[in-house]
Amino acid sequence: MPNQVTVVLVFYRDKWCPYCNLQLRTYQQALSKINDLGAGLISISPQTPDYSLTQKEKEELSYELLSDTKGEVAEKYNVLFDVPR
Repeated sequence: MPNQVTVVLVFYRDKWCPYCNLQLRTYQQALSKINDLGAGLISISPQTPDYSLTQKEKEELSYELLSDTKGEVAEKYNVLFDVPR
């Protein structure tokens, strides 16, 4: 039987969203509980890798923030949408 990995996959809009930033910090606070359950945590946003790294450092996050600048991953999970401006 192949090894299985459990991942909590979180999509967030971008650094401009105060609710998303709060969400990322809350996940950081819950990270040890997530890990204790044998899972990892990954957050994905449409922002560039540089902004993701800056945000990870600014928020002092110890889990991965990945970039999906073209929305390809979000589309596969059926969570891609346009934000009205």
